[in-house]
Amino acid sequence: MSPEGSAGAMDAVISGEHLGRLFEALQTEGFQIVGPRLGEGAIVLRRLSSPKDLPAGLSDVQQPGRYRIACGNPDLMFSFGPGPDTWRRFLFPTPQEEFACTRTADGWDLTPTPPDKRPLALFGVRACDIHAIRMLDRIFLGGEAVDPHYRARRTSCAVIAVNCTHPGGNCFCASLGTGPTAEEGFDLCLTELAAVGASGFLVQTGSDLGDTILDQIPLRSASETERAAPQQIAKALSARMRRLGYPAGLQTLIPARHQSPVWQEAAKRCTACGSCTLVCPTCFCTDTVDTCDLAGDWAKRVRIWGSCFSRRHSYIHGGPVRASVASRYRQWVTHKFAAWVDQFGRLGCVGCGRCITWCPVGIDVLSVIEQIRNETPGKISTGKGE
Repeated sequence: MSPEGSAGAMDAVISGEHLGRLFEALQTEGFQIVGPRLGEGAIVLRRLSSPKDLPAGLSDVQQPGRYRIACGNPDLMFSFGPGPDTWRRFLFPTPQEEFACTRTADGWDLTPTPPDKRPLALFGVRACDIHAIRMLDRIFLGGEAVDPHYRARRTSCAVIAVNCTHPGGNCFCASLGTGPTAEEGFDLCLTELAAVGASGFLVQTGSDLGDTILDQIPLRSASETERAAPQQIAKALSARMRRLGYPAGLQTLIPARHQSPVWQEAAKRCTACGSCTLVCPTCFCTDTVDTCDLAGDWAKRVRIWGSCFSRRHSYIHGGPVRASVASRYRQWVTHKFAAWVDQFGRLGCVGCGRCITWCPVGIDVLSVIEQIRNETPGKISTGKGE
């Protein structure tokens, strides 16, 4: 769909037995479906062929530095929080070959790598991740330097959103206004009515493509109670979520605490592994790798994901600008929660909590920010009873 797609009417219900027809309709339109499924000890994003691939009845338990699969509501297919994968895995994949060179009799023949235009249907996108995708749109499509690979993937994909029925243990999207209900940026949006004791999926269209897909699926009109389900669920979920206090004030607060001892305290635990940047849905830093054969007859350039936690990320002639772990952790927090506003007009965080869950030492960025606000350096919370 176009990145500018917005919401339409919400007045139809797809029965559970007809969810397979939605998959068939997407496949008929030429889409390869990717979405959540159980794999590798977590709920990850992989290719789906039918609703049977969805992790129905499964949930998860998330704490700082902890994740495990658990039994959930057997009537729900999406009763889990954000997993380790994000949708940039498909829209902004790594590695990405940019061009290849071959030696010829007259010199070198440079061939740009053509963009991948394979249509993908992103199935099960949460509200926070829709906001993350729209941030990537701003970065890769919003300026003069448009990324052709991102543009090709983005304009050929469909977004099938799902409203949350289960927040992850570290989610705080409600305090950032990025969830838990999807309001725009999708072709179709589903709400599981089993979460309010009913059956089927309330469906909302957000584009002409969404209308085209729904035309191929048996529907029934939604009742007033069913139409109110997303707001009812969102209210209950928001009350259960963690909070990031005063997000609007972080743009000035965090830079003003540049010399705070809290950064050093966080660095005592941080291993600079970069896990937080790998699971973050909005991180977009890259590195470039050039390779060639031993004979020097061919070469290629590949773009890979980078991380501001790497020493080489800030390397210039003479050494890295941010040599210490404390300076790199400060850079990451400052960019996400302050400098991003200057660049793009909003915070670079969507409140998914992945960085907290998948930090191997359980550093809780909400705890760090609270200590920065209060200037109370001390032991950084890890959620492990230490």
